[in-house]
Amino acid sequence: MKPKFSFVAKRLEYAKRHNLYRKMRYGHVHGSRICIGSNSLLNLCSNDYLGMPASMVDTRQMQSSSRLVSGNDDSYRTLEKKLAKHKSHQRALVYPTGYMANMGVISSLVKKGDLVLSDELNHASIIESCRLAGARTTIYRHNDVDDLRCGLRQKAKNKFIITEGIFSMDGDYAELGQIAEIAQKANAITMIDDAHGDFAVGRDGRGTPNKLRVSKKIDVYISSLSKGLGSFGGYVSSRSDVVDLCINTSKPFIYTSALPSLFVEYSLRRLDSDREKYRKKE
Repeated sequence: MKPKFSFVAKRLEYAKRHNLYRKMRYGHVHGSRICIGSNSLLNLCSNDYLGMPASMVDTRQMQSSSRLVSGNDDSYRTLEKKLAKHKSHQRALVYPTGYMANMGVISSLVKKGDLVLSDELNHASIIESCRLAGARTTIYRHNDVDDLRCGLRQKAKNKFIITEGIFSMDGDYAELGQIAEIAQKANAITMIDDAHGDFAVGRDGRGTPNKLRVSKKIDVYISSLSKGLGSFGGYVSSRSDVVDLCINTSKPFIYTSALPSLFVEYSLRRLDSDREKYRKKE
């Protein structure tokens, strides 16, 4: 049985061979200048064309360009390290919204020739992302593990199971214990959108997989910063090479403006705060 993430290394190697490989630089934006390391440079690649002052806003970076251009404020590094630790994964990557996180991650990992098994009650962002990816998508009946098992019998290059952790409309939990077991037997990759469970359920708000004790069996974890955390944005946490692939191929990440730093720093404050006293009894 081949390693189920072997395709990730091949895609990254292709990017390196063809001079398409990207690395992010961290810096601080101050007005018309950007500081990268010990260098203070004139910032000619900001999206803040007019440079009008923003009054009564405590932030260094209200508007900028893509994080791969000049928008990668150093506060992102701190937040992503904390989010990766929060999910017990190697790395995390912040997106401007949870919707864009789904679009960016799924379209980066899933390609033509692959198979996606998607719960019929999944969020619209998952449905649209699967369509964008161009893979064969099979919708299995809501939380029906027998129907899921049947769908996985189809042949494909790579197989993905995508479900929400807590479903937004009905509020029920995914059958993650059985799903994880089925995925392991089928050598399938499990992707969980836990926007409604993250920071709300599980030990210290670590989410639905933590509550259901299957955290180590979830390969890719997608979530929101605007629900339980009460801030703004979305993120993915996973293996380091999966995050690297997203940085290099995820269009919703590459071609959009970075979040203003006040949202990143607000997320950090919320993440470090005493959230337990605000969580209702599960």
